[in-house]
Amino acid sequence: MSILPKIKSGGEKGKYGEWLFHLSLIIVLLFYFLPGFNSGLNVYDEGLSVYGADQIGHGGAPYRDFWTIYGPGQFYLLGAIFRIFGTYLIVERIYSLILIMALLLTAGELVRIYISRPLAIPAVIVMMVMTGTARLYGIAILPSLFLAFGSSFYLLRYLVDRRAFSLLIAGFG
Repeated sequence: MSILPKIKSGGEKGKYGEWLFHLSLIIVLLFYFLPGFNSGLNVYDEGLSVYGADQIGHGGAPYRDFWTIYGPGQFYLLGAIFRIFGTYLIVERIYSLILIMALLLTAGELVRIYISRPLAIPAVIVMMVMTGTARLYGIAILPSLFLAFGSSFYLLRYLVDRRAFSLLIAGFG
Protein backbone atom coordinates (compact mmCIF):
# COMPACT_ATOMS: atom_id res chain seq x y z
CA MET A 1 0.00 0.00 0.00
CA SER A 2 1.45 3.31 -1.10
CA ILE A 3 0.98 6.61 0.70
CA LEU A 4 1.45 8.49 -2.58
CA PRO A 5 -1.72 9.94 -4.10
CA LYS A 6 -3.14 8.73 -7.38
CA ILE A 7 -2.27 11.22 -10.10
CA LYS A 8 -3.59 10.23 -13.48
CA SER A 9 -1.70 11.27 -16.56
CA GLY A 10 -4.69 10.32 -18.72
CA GLY A 11 -5.09 10.26 -22.47
CA GLU A 12 -6.84 12.76 -24.72
CA LYS A 13 -10.22 12.01 -23.14
CA GLY A 14 -8.80 12.62 -19.65
CA LYS A 15 -7.19 15.90 -20.74
CA TYR A 16 -10.47 17.12 -22.26
CA GLY A 17 -12.32 16.28 -19.04
CA GLU A 18 -9.72 18.09 -16.94
CA TRP A 19 -9.91 21.24 -19.10
CA LEU A 20 -13.69 21.19 -18.94
CA PHE A 21 -13.55 20.75 -15.15
CA HIS A 22 -11.15 23.69 -14.74
CA LEU A 23 -13.06 25.90 -17.17
CA SER A 24 -16.32 25.31 -15.31
CA LEU A 25 -14.62 26.18 -12.00
CA ILE A 26 -13.18 29.38 -13.50
CA ILE A 27 -16.63 30.41 -14.74
CA VAL A 28 -18.19 29.77 -11.32
CA LEU A 29 -15.40 31.72 -9.61
CA LEU A 30 -15.80 34.65 -12.01
CA PHE A 31 -19.56 34.80 -11.46
CA TYR A 32 -18.97 34.80 -7.70
CA PHE A 33 -16.14 37.33 -7.48
CA LEU A 34 -16.86 39.83 -10.27
CA PRO A 35 -20.04 41.51 -8.95
CA GLY A 36 -18.38 42.94 -5.83
CA PHE A 37 -14.74 43.02 -6.71
CA ASN A 38 -14.61 46.75 -7.42
CA SER A 39 -16.19 48.05 -4.23
CA GLY A 40 -14.65 49.19 -0.97
CA LEU A 41 -10.99 49.56 -0.12
CA ASN A 42 -8.82 47.77 2.40
CA VAL A 43 -6.81 50.82 3.37
CA TYR A 44 -3.96 49.07 5.15
CA ASP A 45 -3.21 45.89 3.20
CA GLU A 46 -4.40 46.93 -0.23
CA GLY A 47 -3.33 50.52 0.21
CA LEU A 48 0.14 49.52 1.34
CA SER A 49 0.54 47.15 -1.61
CA VAL A 50 -0.52 49.80 -4.11
CA TYR A 51 1.54 52.54 -2.44
CA GLY A 52 4.61 50.31 -2.25
CA ALA A 53 4.28 49.24 -5.88
CA ASP A 54 3.92 52.88 -6.90
CA GLN A 55 7.03 53.78 -4.89
CA ILE A 56 8.95 50.94 -6.60
CA GLY A 57 7.79 52.30 -9.96
CA HIS A 58 9.29 55.67 -9.06
CA GLY A 59 12.66 54.26 -8.00
CA GLY A 60 11.90 53.67 -4.33
CA ALA A 61 12.86 50.63 -2.28
CA PRO A 62 11.01 48.87 0.52
CA TYR A 63 12.36 49.46 4.05
CA ARG A 64 14.35 52.44 2.82
CA ASP A 65 11.69 54.68 1.30
CA PHE A 66 8.60 53.24 2.97
CA TRP A 67 7.98 50.99 5.94
CA THR A 68 6.29 47.62 5.55
CA ILE A 69 5.98 44.30 7.31
CA TYR A 70 5.70 42.47 3.98
CA GLY A 71 8.47 40.94 1.95
CA PRO A 72 9.50 42.93 -1.12
CA GLY A 73 8.26 40.46 -3.76
CA GLN A 74 4.66 41.70 -3.67
CA PHE A 75 5.76 45.28 -4.31
CA TYR A 76 8.15 44.44 -7.14
CA LEU A 77 5.65 42.16 -8.89
CA LEU A 78 2.79 44.63 -8.56
CA GLY A 79 5.15 47.46 -9.57
CA ALA A 80 6.01 45.56 -12.77
CA ILE A 81 2.32 45.03 -13.47
CA PHE A 82 1.68 48.73 -12.89
CA ARG A 83 4.48 49.61 -15.30
CA ILE A 84 2.79 47.51 -18.01
CA PHE A 85 -0.89 48.38 -17.41
CA GLY A 86 -0.75 51.68 -15.53
CA THR A 87 -1.03 52.59 -11.85
CA TYR A 88 -4.72 52.04 -11.23
CA LEU A 89 -6.50 50.31 -8.39
CA ILE A 90 -8.51 48.25 -10.88
CA VAL A 91 -5.24 46.77 -12.21
CA GLU A 92 -4.34 45.64 -8.69
CA ARG A 93 -7.85 44.22 -8.22
CA ILE A 94 -7.62 42.18 -11.42
CA TYR A 95 -4.16 40.94 -10.37
CA SER A 96 -5.55 39.96 -6.96
CA LEU A 97 -8.58 38.29 -8.53
CA ILE A 98 -6.35 36.23 -10.83
CA LEU A 99 -4.23 35.21 -7.83
CA ILE A 100 -7.29 34.27 -5.75
CA MET A 101 -8.69 32.18 -8.58
CA ALA A 102 -5.35 30.48 -9.22
CA LEU A 103 -5.01 29.76 -5.51
CA LEU A 104 -8.49 28.24 -5.32
CA LEU A 105 -7.93 26.14 -8.44
CA THR A 106 -4.60 24.87 -7.11
CA ALA A 107 -6.14 24.09 -3.72
CA GLY A 108 -8.96 22.26 -5.52
CA GLU A 109 -6.40 20.20 -7.44
CA LEU A 110 -4.66 19.26 -4.20
CA VAL A 111 -7.99 18.18 -2.69
CA ARG A 112 -8.78 16.21 -5.85
CA ILE A 113 -5.42 14.46 -5.71
CA TYR A 114 -5.47 13.65 -2.00
CA ILE A 115 -9.15 12.82 -1.59
CA SER A 116 -11.37 12.67 -4.68
CA ARG A 117 -12.88 14.77 -7.43
CA PRO A 118 -16.40 14.79 -5.95
CA LEU A 119 -15.03 16.43 -2.79
CA ALA A 120 -12.86 18.92 -4.70
CA ILE A 121 -15.84 20.92 -5.94
CA PRO A 122 -17.44 21.46 -2.49
CA ALA A 123 -13.98 22.26 -1.07
CA VAL A 124 -13.42 24.95 -3.72
CA ILE A 125 -16.92 26.35 -3.07
CA VAL A 126 -16.24 26.60 0.69
CA MET A 127 -12.86 28.26 0.05
CA MET A 128 -14.52 30.55 -2.51
CA VAL A 129 -17.12 31.75 -0.01
CA MET A 130 -14.48 32.25 2.69
CA THR A 131 -12.15 34.26 0.45
CA GLY A 132 -15.06 36.23 -1.01
CA THR A 133 -16.24 37.38 2.40
CA ALA A 134 -12.70 38.18 3.58
CA ARG A 135 -11.99 40.61 0.70
CA LEU A 136 -8.37 39.60 0.24
CA TYR A 137 -7.45 42.11 -2.45
CA GLY A 138 -3.89 43.35 -2.33
CA ILE A 139 -2.81 41.08 0.50
CA ALA A 140 0.78 39.90 0.17
CA ILE A 141 0.01 36.38 1.33
CA LEU A 142 -1.83 35.49 -1.90
CA PRO A 143 1.24 35.02 -4.13
CA SER A 144 3.02 33.20 -1.30
CA LEU A 145 0.14 30.78 -0.79
CA PHE A 146 -0.21 30.22 -4.51
CA LEU A 147 3.49 29.40 -4.85
CA ALA A 148 3.36 27.10 -1.80
CA PHE A 149 0.31 25.21 -3.10
CA GLY A 150 1.79 25.00 -6.60
CA SER A 151 5.07 23.75 -5.18
CA SER A 152 3.21 21.07 -3.22
CA PHE A 153 1.33 20.02 -6.34
CA TYR A 154 4.49 19.65 -8.43
CA LEU A 155 6.35 17.92 -5.62
CA LEU A 156 3.55 15.34 -5.52
CA ARG A 157 3.81 15.04 -9.29
CA TYR A 158 7.54 14.36 -8.96
CA LEU A 159 6.99 11.68 -6.31
CA VAL A 160 4.64 9.88 -8.69
CA ASP A 161 6.27 10.30 -12.12
CA ARG A 162 9.93 11.00 -11.14
CA ARG A 163 10.29 13.62 -13.88
CA ALA A 164 12.97 16.18 -13.09
CA PHE A 165 10.86 18.95 -14.65
CA SER A 166 8.21 18.52 -11.92
CA LEU A 167 10.89 18.86 -9.24
CA LEU A 168 12.32 21.93 -10.97
CA ILE A 169 8.89 23.63 -11.02
CA ALA A 170 8.33 22.64 -7.36
CA GLY A 171 11.56 24.39 -6.46
CA PHE A 172 10.27 27.74 -7.69
CA GLY A 173 7.66 27.82 -4.91
